[in-house]
Amino acid sequence: MAVKITSFFALLCLFASTYSKSLESVSDDDLVHIIKSEDNVIVLFAKKDCDDCDSLETHLINLEHDLKDHLDASAVKAVGSNMVRLYNPAKEPALVYFRHGIPLLYDGPIDDDAILQKFIDNKEPVVKELSDETFEHLTQASTGATTGDWFVML
Repeated sequence: MAVKITSFFALLCLFASTYSKSLESVSDDDLVHIIKSEDNVIVLFAKKDCDDCDSLETHLINLEHDLKDHLDASAVKAVGSNMVRLYNPAKEPALVYFRHGIPLLYDGPIDDDAILQKFIDNKEPVVKELSDETFEHLTQASTGATTGDWFVML
C-alpha cells in the first residue's frame, strides 16, 4: 500500500510541476539587455489575466527544448511591457523572435509546429546592418564581386 501511495504522490508532484511551470518574467530594462546580449531570444508580450496570453505561454513552454535545439534560443515573457507598442500595435499577446536584435513578429496560428517552423525558416534576418566594420565583408565592394543589389536606408 505504501508503494502505491508513494507512486501516486510522485506522479502528483510531476503533474503539478509540469503545469505550474512558466516562462521567466522580465522587466523592460532586463528585456533591452537580453535583446542586446543574446543572439536569439523569443519574447512573449503578455498582460495579466489574459487567457490568450496563458495559452501562448503554454505553447512556448512545450517548445522550450526544440527552440534550444534548433535555434539556440531562449524564451521569456514581458507582462505589461510598454515595449509591445514597438513591435505590435495590436498589443498583447504578441510573440516576437529577436535574431541578433532584429525582431520578427509571429502572426501565424497558435500551434507548436507552426510557431517552430516559422522561427526556423527565419532564423537569419534578411536585413543586414552595414557599418564601417562589416561593409567590406558583406558587400565585397573592393573586389568587384558584389553580393547583389542593396537597398540602403540612412
